[in-house]
Amino acid sequence: MPMDFSTYIMQINDALNAENGPNLAYLLRPTSPHGKDLVKSLRSPTVVSMAQYKGCISSPWDEVAIQYMLTCTNIAHGRSAEAFKQQSALVS
Repeated sequence: MPMDFSTYIMQINDALNAENGPNLAYLLRPTSPHGKDLVKSLRSPTVVSMAQYKGCISSPWDEVAIQYMLTCTNIAHGRSAEAFKQQSALVS
């Protein structure tokens, strides 16, 4: 079953609460299979459309999840420079 963004955010929150670093790393890897599912579920997310998810989980992890989604979208559409910018924002 494909993952949607709400499920993704809850999985990040669960990994944080369980202090499960390996799972969190998997969830934030842009080449993980769930990245493609997220892109399909949201079609063309933007910073503005993703703002509704701010505050869903504790800061800064809400913003990390949003940046991850934008990174995956840019990768899926072959926009490497934009993907790099989003990934850099995610990491910092």
